[in-house]
Amino acid sequence: MLAHQDLAKFRELIPEYRDFTELIEELLVLASRARLDITQINYQPEELPKNGLLRYDLNFNVLGDYEQVKEFIHSLEQSTRLMA
Repeated sequence: MLAHQDLAKFRELIPEYRDFTELIEELLVLASRARLDITQINYQPEELPKNGLLRYDLNFNVLGDYEQVKEFIHSLEQSTRLMA
């Protein structure tokens, strides 16, 4: 029973498709706070029918120094959004 509860909690963390634009906005805000520039974001959706999920692979470049990139990565890790 505990595994079902854990799985249910995990699924609650997965954003709905309609929230995808909010994810992009959050990336831009976090990059800006770290004083980084993101000029373009490419994404590729992939359906995972076995799990009933839709996965997005995001690709983007950032321009900045090591400390800025480190700060950005840390902010991504601290986000309440589920990102891998």
